[in-house]
Amino acid sequence: MTTETEYAAELGAAVTEMKQAAGVVTELKTTVEGLSERLAGIEQKTDKGATDVENLGKGLDLIQKKTERLGGQPTAHSAPREEFKQFAAFVSKGTPMETKGINEQLPGNEGRHALPLEIGSWVQDQLVEINPLRSLAQRVTVSSPQFRHLVNIKGATSAWGEEIDTRNQTETPELAKIEPTMFEHYAYAEITQWAARDLFDGRSEQWLQQNIIEEFARSEGEKFINGTGTKEPYGLLNAPFAYDDDDTRAFGTFKALASGPAISMADNLVNMVYDLAASYRRNGTWLMNSATAGTIRKMKDSDGRYLWTDSLVQGQPATLLGYPVAIVEEMPDTVNGQTPIAFGDIKRAYIIADLQGLYVVRDEITKPGWIKLYMFRRLAGHVTDTKAMRLMEIVE
Repeated sequence: MTTETEYAAELGAAVTEMKQAAGVVTELKTTVEGLSERLAGIEQKTDKGATDVENLGKGLDLIQKKTERLGGQPTAHSAPREEFKQFAAFVSKGTPMETKGINEQLPGNEGRHALPLEIGSWVQDQLVEINPLRSLAQRVTVSSPQFRHLVNIKGATSAWGEEIDTRNQTETPELAKIEPTMFEHYAYAEITQWAARDLFDGRSEQWLQQNIIEEFARSEGEKFINGTGTKEPYGLLNAPFAYDDDDTRAFGTFKALASGPAISMADNLVNMVYDLAASYRRNGTWLMNSATAGTIRKMKDSDGRYLWTDSLVQGQPATLLGYPVAIVEEMPDTVNGQTPIAFGDIKRAYIIADLQGLYVVRDEITKPGWIKLYMFRRLAGHVTDTKAMRLMEIVE
């Protein structure tokens, strides 16, 4: 009897274990099915993500192609390789270059060829990198030499009222029209016929940089500051200045603050900042040459703190009273009667207009063994909103 009882007990325990095992299997099956569903969902999301990334890549490729067709520069400062090969072939052999979007020859001027638009864009990038005023001023590229620019002298006015009140007429903006004259900017360069062959080795952009672009940048930088407006741009400092406030000063006249025995240069730097309207001040930049910067860099406030702060980030400008400093060597020195320092929103104070196209004439006849290149473009520069900037005048 005892044996039968023990057997029955063992059998019952085995059945219980089997039921427990079956429950575990069912639980595992449910867990596996749940994991499978989650895995499928993850795979769908992954596939969708991959598809989105692929579509994004296609979209970026399309944007880049459209940018290139419009003459843009998809990679900053990168030289267009194929176009420079064409330029090298033109210089050494006279092979015509392929151009899109601009005329290959100016009307009535046979022999003057347009450089590919991609090279023109690359040249503009180099000029911006070399000439600080190009990076600060407003820049436009136009297709016609008849260029006009409107400046808002007095903004529109507004009024207040209740729902049923009569809406009286408010004043409309007062606009001034500026029509800068386009002048030709040109340079001659020479290269021997033997040296021209080396341009095929990827050196054409370097040759163009050293022989044309650096001279263009130096010359235009001088005229954008001191140009008279006669056969050259109207320079930023060629505009007259007065001591009157914005509301009473004539349009086209900057305001100057005098530094001398009555007020120190350090104090006047602060005055220049806060004399400017806040709408201009928030985008303010200082303009001065290296000699002036060397003088100001040593100035301290009443607590012994330097007004000048060097940037800790490579490529970023130093700041003066919290505003960036642009070193423009064409600015005058700190001598009596000069205006060596400017501060303001330069983009609203000056405009540079480039006529689309960079042209070249090739000559291998007049100087045997040599190839002469006459390269030219047309551009204009002019003062715009004279409320946007202040000058410091040195009075001794």
